[in-house]
Amino acid sequence: ESGEFLINQQLSRHGIWQATAEFMGDEFFEPSSSKPISIEVKQLACTDGTLMNKCSGSNLCTSNLSLSFNCNVCGCQNGLICFSNQCMSEEEKTESLINRLQLSSVYITTDSGLGSGVIVYKENGQTLILTNRHVIDNNFDFVADRNIEIINFYNETARPMGIIVAPNDVDLALITISKDLGPVADVAANYTVVRGADILALGSPLGFHNSVSKGIVSNIVSSNTESGYRFTAIQIDAAVNPGNSGGGIFLTQNGKLIGITTYKSFIKQGQLAEGLGFALPVNLISKLDNWRPITPG
Repeated sequence: ESGEFLINQQLSRHGIWQATAEFMGDEFFEPSSSKPISIEVKQLACTDGTLMNKCSGSNLCTSNLSLSFNCNVCGCQNGLICFSNQCMSEEEKTESLINRLQLSSVYITTDSGLGSGVIVYKENGQTLILTNRHVIDNNFDFVADRNIEIINFYNETARPMGIIVAPNDVDLALITISKDLGPVADVAANYTVVRGADILALGSPLGFHNSVSKGIVSNIVSSNTESGYRFTAIQIDAAVNPGNSGGGIFLTQNGKLIGITTYKSFIKQGQLAEGLGFALPVNLISKLDNWRPITPG
């Protein structure tokens, strides 16, 4: 009951521990050593034998030793892809994504025309909608167009409480409304846009509400406003038309908002080029200070 012991342990490749004990001796007993003994350590596993934190198909053996579906960790079988922790085809993923993004998208009508917008923030019963300035202040004269109405996917409507516009003639505006029209879009504020990224363009081209077109980021181009402010625009090949202005450009990969459809290139006056659309990146917003309120029309 006295003295000291030295325990040596060694782990084998097969989960078997080998242990020996050596008695160091004291005033009553001589030192002695035990013979090596092997102890097999069984790892925790689910009932089907899957080790804890390991996968069985698309199921994960959790810490409570139950198999739970988790394709985010384990992947999917039969060539399906994992999206929102569900296994589905590429087409099903796109459909699911569109259904979600349409709830964050709105269309905007005024006496001067129509456009689109994206819900980007909600707090204390107020909703913030990002759009193009020319959708609600077509003349850039700090006077809002008359009879602005915001309509969501379910045809619920709201009118602006207030509107602020970006400085330096940048074609962006934020509309505040006192109504919940849908979920907030996932804004990729720090995303660096890359060429070739698959995108979805949502909006109301020519009044066809809740429309979607698909394409890629064709290029990243430098441009400038009439006041000389230089910015970077996203060139896209997705079909966009009048009415898409202010609508969101979303990554097909994860549904994040990366840009706001703003303009198309002209072939000549009155004739727009196809496949040459341009969007303002949402990461531009954090670079703009001193947004100004505009007067209701």
